[in-house]
Amino acid sequence: MTPATIPYAYTVLRYMHDVRTEEFLNVGVLFRAGSGEFAEFRRTHAKTRVNSAFAGVDLKAFFDRLNRIDQRWAERFGLVHEAPGLEAVAADIVPPDDSTFRWSPVVGGLCADPRKTAASVYQRMVATYERRRKRVYRSDSDVWRPMAEELHRLGIAERLSTIELQTPMRRHRLQHAWRAEALKAIKPISLDLPTDKELADKANQAAGFAAELTSAQDDFKVYLVLGKPVQAKLLSPFASARELIEKCADSRIEIVDEERVPAVAATAATEIRKMLGIQTLE
Repeated sequence: MTPATIPYAYTVLRYMHDVRTEEFLNVGVLFRAGSGEFAEFRRTHAKTRVNSAFAGVDLKAFFDRLNRIDQRWAERFGLVHEAPGLEAVAADIVPPDDSTFRWSPVVGGLCADPRKTAASVYQRMVATYERRRKRVYRSDSDVWRPMAEELHRLGIAERLSTIELQTPMRRHRLQHAWRAEALKAIKPISLDLPTDKELADKANQAAGFAAELTSAQDDFKVYLVLGKPVQAKLLSPFASARELIEKCADSRIEIVDEERVPAVAATAATEIRKMLGIQTLE
């Protein structure tokens, strides 16, 4: 048996339904092992659980807010390796003065396998209380996470920023972006959804986004990382969706399958290091 020698810490994200009575529901877990070698934020997707716990809750507002927290985590992933403790990471994602979502006190220990321990903590603190066990489908943030980890490994995650791209219709904020010879950005899009209708709807949105970017006059390159559905029955609709998005794009928009994430991250690292005059690391 592998000895438990890796220190870990976690904090539970609580939804405070009534601040006066301090009624709350555990909705997520932020977990970090070592000095950030492994870290993840996992949250609930179970609408029935939230609704049954607090009748009349505005589910759309609730999940919109939870999705923004998830996105904030994806944006600030690099902080995990820089912050002195998990409290600082948590406070950056959800500030202490947030009256609706609050973090529990941090709990720590030692483990042998951080990934298994994180899953166990989430199961114990959140999933156990979900009345109906449902498969958790990946969000855009989930699709982004492997890219964020790879960029951090290459030492350039903190060099990405939000850059705006103007089209005739509107100004788009591209979050995971950098400037080389031209504006470059990576956009994750999860098509890991419950039904073919939901997959088609999101694919249409992504195709519309791609089509609108083609009207921009600026020189740019956007990598669209598509998250593939796990359900085998949706692989064919996914292939059609991928084809649709590709048809709506031009040469400045590249469709990236998840298997190519390391290659795209390596390209980004090379361009950013060249821009900064940093010698390529072996």
